[in-house]
This record gives sequence, structure tokens and C-alpha cells, in this order.
Amino acid sequence: MFHNLKRKFDKKFKIPKLPKGSIRFDDLPISIGQNISVKNYHHFLDSNESSGYKFEYNNGKVSIVYMSSRELAATVSLLQRYFNLPNGDIIWYPTIDVCGDAFHFSPAGNGVKIAADVVVYPAKSYVPDPPIPGLGPPHGNSHARIICEVAVGQNVAN
Repeated sequence: MFHNLKRKFDKKFKIPKLPKGSIRFDDLPISIGQNISVKNYHHFLDSNESSGYKFEYNNGKVSIVYMSSRELAATVSLLQRYFNLPNGDIIWYPTIDVCGDAFHFSPAGNGVKIAADVVVYPAKSYVPDPPIPGLGPPHGNSHARIICEVAVGQNVAN
């Protein structure tokens, strides 16, 4: 019963759909939705954030462009350790915050959320918000940040 209700909801509100079967790296990119609004794409991301897939939104089209792998996880872990080196042995309240797969708005300024593999930014306790907010990306993130996208593979087409 609920399955049919969800299908009707997804069809009416144009929500992307994950494939039912397994996906291979050779199959990528895979289109999973068309004519999707930014709002519905964000809803989809919030519902599927731990799926292991990297999604791309481009003018209403949603695609799976990459999948998690052992090599990707090892590379992301290594990058996070490198960026954490300046923090020394500090675990709580470090000067530099390093996290992975956090949603943020794309630097392209199109209002679309993306999830980077590694995000690095200064801790608010050390670099407070300026009294007059800058123009910045959507929602006015006033701090510089480093956003790392990791691609592990031998295909350089994209």
C-alpha cells in the first residue's frame, strides 16, 4: 500500500529514482530523473545521502556520476588526515574543521546543493563571522573553504 503511495508521490512531484539493480562503474553516468526541480533534487539528496553514489544536477536532469569504492574511501581518508595535521592532537574544538560528504551550495552560484568528498574550513571560534556579511555563495557563507572532489579511475573523459 505505502509502496504505491510513494510511487504516486514521486511521479507527481518528479523525484529522481535510484536503479533497482546493481550498477557497475562501466554503466556510469546513469540518468535517474528528468525535469526535476532544484527543490525536489534537494529533497532527494536529503533522503539518499548515504547511498554511496555521487549525484549531479544539470538543468533538471539528475544522474549518478560516480560510486563509492575502496580506493575512493582510502583517498578521502588520506586527504582528511593531511588537512587535520595542523590541528595536532586536538580532537575537540580544532582550529580547522575537516569533514566529508557535507552538503553545501555549489560555488557555481546556481543554488544547487552538492556533497564534496572533503570540506575544510576554519572553526567559527577562531574566525568569527564578519560584522557585515559578504556577498558569498547562496545563504552567505562568509568563510573561505576548500572543497575536494576525488575521482578514482582511469577514464579522464569527464
